[in-house]
Amino acid sequence: MRITSKHQQYVDLIQITDCHLEHDSLTTLASVNTNDSFLAVLDQVASETADAIFATGDIASGGSHEAYQRFITATNNLSSPVLWLPGNHDEPAIMSAHKPLIFEAEFNNWLVIQLDSKQQGQVGGRLGGEQLQRLQNTIAETEAEFILLFIHHHTLDIGCQWIDRQKLEDGASFWSVIDHPKVKAVICGHVHQASDIIHQGVRVISTPSTCIQFKANSDDFALIDLAPGYRRIRLHHTGQIETGVVRLDGNRFAADLNSSGY
Repeated sequence: MRITSKHQQYVDLIQITDCHLEHDSLTTLASVNTNDSFLAVLDQVASETADAIFATGDIASGGSHEAYQRFITATNNLSSPVLWLPGNHDEPAIMSAHKPLIFEAEFNNWLVIQLDSKQQGQVGGRLGGEQLQRLQNTIAETEAEFILLFIHHHTLDIGCQWIDRQKLEDGASFWSVIDHPKVKAVICGHVHQASDIIHQGVRVISTPSTCIQFKANSDDFALIDLAPGYRRIRLHHTGQIETGVVRLDGNRFAADLNSSGY
């Protein structure tokens, strides 16, 4: 699909991720009401000017119809189109029944590609040969000058031993496929923390959750007292990328730091 940008010189995007909505609006995750934190993030996002919003997986903790319907009802109030992709906690078939999964969007001279790293019954991610071949073909054939990739799972170690065991299983094949000068960034969710590095000349970025945040550089599951957030992304017509994380003010969504899992 092609989305008309409000500006010729750049494209403004917003990423939200790892909402972990439950089947009802009252259930909490590590003492955080994920529905309330999600809606608070959306209230902040509503004040932004964006050409599109990308929700990069783990929309729902249990993949329920009720959770997806609440997500759609809430995001329908936003002025920007919202595209989503599945995470390991999601059920893609149920998602598709509520809203199509759109995996390519063109903005000015940029192509944004969403990848489905969900493995049924598995926590870790995998793209598989068919999707990797399709990605390789798209990169080779697109007329866009620059490419941005969204994916749920992280493609490189983040420095947390427990969650690095869940990263993209076919990451080496993925990085071989995207070894192309048009590819400028890979942005993920899943790790519930912010990071921004360069690998093979590509920006590799992760984004905080709209609910609980994982403690960086931890061997075992651990949370940190940081507020929910989202990411702003500006894609310049020159291929440069500006990006930064925005967090909610205050501590109204403080997590139980003694929680042993999620």
